[in-house]
Amino acid sequence: MKCYFNYFASLILSASMCTTFYSCSDDNDEPNDGQESIPGVVNPNNVFTGQMPTEISGSKISRNAEGYVNEIVTSDGKVISFEYPEKSRAEQISNNIIMTVDEDGDKTFYNMTIGRNGFVTKAYVKFKNQGEHEYEEGEWTLSYDNDGHLIKAYHDYADEQGEDDYTITLQWKDGNIIKTYKDNGWDSYSYSYTSASYPSAIKNKGAIFMFESVYPIEVYDLEWVYYAGMLGKGPKDLAVSSSELDDGETYTTNYIWTLDQNGYPTVFDVEDDDHPGSSTVRFRWN
Repeated sequence: MKCYFNYFASLILSASMCTTFYSCSDDNDEPNDGQESIPGVVNPNNVFTGQMPTEISGSKISRNAEGYVNEIVTSDGKVISFEYPEKSRAEQISNNIIMTVDEDGDKTFYNMTIGRNGFVTKAYVKFKNQGEHEYEEGEWTLSYDNDGHLIKAYHDYADEQGEDDYTITLQWKDGNIIKTYKDNGWDSYSYSYTSASYPSAIKNKGAIFMFESVYPIEVYDLEWVYYAGMLGKGPKDLAVSSSELDDGETYTTNYIWTLDQNGYPTVFDVEDDDHPGSSTVRFRWN
C-alpha cells in the first residue's frame, strides 16, 4: 500500500460548545436525511466524547475567547483560519462558514454550508495567489448516513484541461469504515480493526480520523473540518491494518498504536516502514 504521511494539521472546537446557525435563504427545503442547506446545529459533542487533541504531528491549535478554533499553524507553516457567522445581528446570521488556508500568501477559501445534521454538505472552493489572480477550484458535495458517518464525497471541478470529477465512497459496518474507493472501484482499500497483534479492537476514545495516513480519502483541506465537528462522526475503533487491491494483488499495511494510561493514542506508526520515522504521528491531549 502506498501511504501518504504528510499528515494534516488538525483543528478542534471546544466539546462543550453547541452553536446554531440559521439559514437566511432556504425556507422551504424538504427533508433529505439532513443533507439540505437548512438550519443546522454544529455540535462537537456529537463527534468528540472525551478528551481532544491539542497538537497532532506538530500542528498547534489556537482558540478565541468563545472557544472557537481561530488559527492553526501547521508543522510546515500553513495557517488555517475559520470565519464564523456574526451573532450580534440576526440578519447577519447564516449557516455558512469560511475556512481559509494560507500558504506563504497564497490562499484557498472554502465557503461551507452546514446542513440540518450539523455537518458540511457543500463547499465552494476558490484559490487566490499573491498576484491577486483568483481561480475557481470546484465544489464538494458531502453525504452522510443516518448515524452521521460520511459516506460519499463528490468533487466537481473543471478547467481548461477538462473535467476532474470523482466520487469517494466510504462503506461502514458496526461503526467502522470497512472499505473506501473512488469511482469504478479505483483506489480500493479495506480495513481491519483486530489482528494477531491486536486481538481486541482498540476503542477510538479521542475520535481520531486518520485521513491519508490510514484512510486515503483525498478531500484535501476538508480533512481539517472533521476536527471542528463538521465532517461527520469518526470510526468507533482504531484501524490496525489496511489492504489495497491493485491489479489483482493485495498489499497489506499494519499499524502500531501506543496509548496512554487512559486509552488515548500518543503515537501512531507503520510496521516495517521503508522510511522509519516518516510515518510517525504524535498526539497531545487536553
